[in-house]
Amino acid sequence: MAFERFDRETLLDLVVNAVPLAMLAGFTALFVVVRPYGFDPAAVAIQLTLVLVPLGALSVLSYHAAAAVERAEEATDTDQSRGFPRSSVAAPPTARRGRA
Repeated sequence: MAFERFDRETLLDLVVNAVPLAMLAGFTALFVVVRPYGFDPAAVAIQLTLVLVPLGALSVLSYHAAAAVERAEEATDTDQSRGFPRSSVAAPPTARRGRA
């Protein structure tokens, strides 16, 4: 399953994008089933393009955002497992000014 890659907290962050995705999918289904403007190929193409492009973009952006959150959490977990946060790490003695 695709969701096995993300932990529970990341999936909860993605729930925010589930509502717009569901709305766009619902509008797509309505436009296909009801056909509010008849069967004009140009109107149908414009309708579906205006709904499917944001649907696809939001899906791709949501996935990449979740992947970025996971990478950031893994980096933070690695530093915290050593017993100190990343921001408190001092530079090594050789990198300090005036010392070789």
